[in-house]
Amino acid sequence: MVVATAASADEPGAGASKAQRLARYAPQSAIGVISRPTPSDETVRLVDASAGMFFTGGDQKRITDRYRPGGQDSPEALAMRRLLARGGVIAGTSAGDAMMSDPMFLTGGSLDALRNGAQIGPGMGFMPWAIMDSHFFERHRFGRLVAALEQSGHRLGIGVSENAAVKIDLASGWMTGASEAASLLVDAGAARRTGLDRSGIRCRVVERGERFSLLDLKARPPVAVRQNTILTWHPIDRTSKESAAAFFRSAAERPTELRLEGYTLRGVPTADGWSEVAVLLDEVASEGAHQSGVR
Repeated sequence: MVVATAASADEPGAGASKAQRLARYAPQSAIGVISRPTPSDETVRLVDASAGMFFTGGDQKRITDRYRPGGQDSPEALAMRRLLARGGVIAGTSAGDAMMSDPMFLTGGSLDALRNGAQIGPGMGFMPWAIMDSHFFERHRFGRLVAALEQSGHRLGIGVSENAAVKIDLASGWMTGASEAASLLVDAGAARRTGLDRSGIRCRVVERGERFSLLDLKARPPVAVRQNTILTWHPIDRTSKESAAAFFRSAAERPTELRLEGYTLRGVPTADGWSEVAVLLDEVASEGAHQSGVR
């Protein structure tokens, strides 16, 4: 196995820590570490000999700058694709999650993304069917994922929360929840935009062991139901660290509202554990966007 530390500011520390943890889980495995200064031929040799890779956290742009500069595959990136093609695994945390898709997030929060557009750029593109995001519930990143899907034309997004993981089989297109903490599957195929408000976004909390075919989702015609504004909304306390996860779980069962700084999420249940969510910007936030030149 190979630990890739390109995203981290402290590469030696990140490499040693992750290698030690992997060794506890797989003591029979040889574990190598590659960093930004590791020569190309050595990196390719290690990746070609491995069954799996793990990318540490930090800044995902450091990963693409090193292995996919200008959106073009380096010899190291090609070796990583060979690893996936032979049935190997590429995993990562934080930046190591965000870099999986193409495009990927560079930085930015939800309110700014909803008002002015998401800050996205070329990613590694290991995950072909969805845009990935990390620290998802804890940092209230649903809004920026919606903006990125709208901007890029991608239909599906996957928000992975802290202490959470999803496993995606590239051969079959199946995604499986792989942790006690939940993540979120987002389908923007039927999303609508009115001014800066968005609606018609289908969401499904992904719990441990639940499986979804991403290929089937992409193949289905998008369906959305218009929310009835006369509904009685069940409010979620935004001061709780678990407020975002609680909102999406509740929205799958009853009309639910979560008021955040500058915008509100409203969700209603549809079927089979899915909800339909609208993102409504506050009047002040919308006015600020118009003053900054966004229409």
